[in-house]
Amino acid sequence: AYTIRAQTGCEERCAYCIIPSTRGSSRSAPVARLLAEVARVVDAGFKEVTVAGVHLGSYGRDLSPASSLAGLLRALDAAPGDVTFRVSSLEPMDCTPDIVDLVARSGRFLPHFHLPLQHASDRMLLAMRRPYTLDEYRRLVDGIVARLPHASIGSDMIVGFPGESDEDFSA
Repeated sequence: AYTIRAQTGCEERCAYCIIPSTRGSSRSAPVARLLAEVARVVDAGFKEVTVAGVHLGSYGRDLSPASSLAGLLRALDAAPGDVTFRVSSLEPMDCTPDIVDLVARSGRFLPHFHLPLQHASDRMLLAMRRPYTLDEYRRLVDGIVARLPHASIGSDMIVGFPGESDEDFSA
């Protein structure tokens, strides 16, 4: 598999993360450049391309004209060549129904969703400055499973966050 970096940087301000101050604001590679890179690696014999970014869901917001991750994925879906795509980690709030629908109907995207939850306690999610609740995350995962029962869904969890109680941990 080959990995293309579609985006780097982040403008979110999660309480535990230093990335915005070390990598700067979000910057996206133009769609045309990414399509050319995919064509090059397909010609070299790669059969799978992973689309990666620090905050991949923010892809295209900084481009002129503005674009979106869904727009990039649609362009990749239409790209020539015998290649499948994997979307790397997506923040839960950025995994839109449009993206899930594209993965479900395309046949070119692996049914893989890495969705960092970070914590199962809403109190801790708020302290971490995560912009979603456990219920919103649960509805997202349920929606993916309803469309793609065979999907691979991964996550990240943080334990021992400052202020975490035994009740938070048990959640």
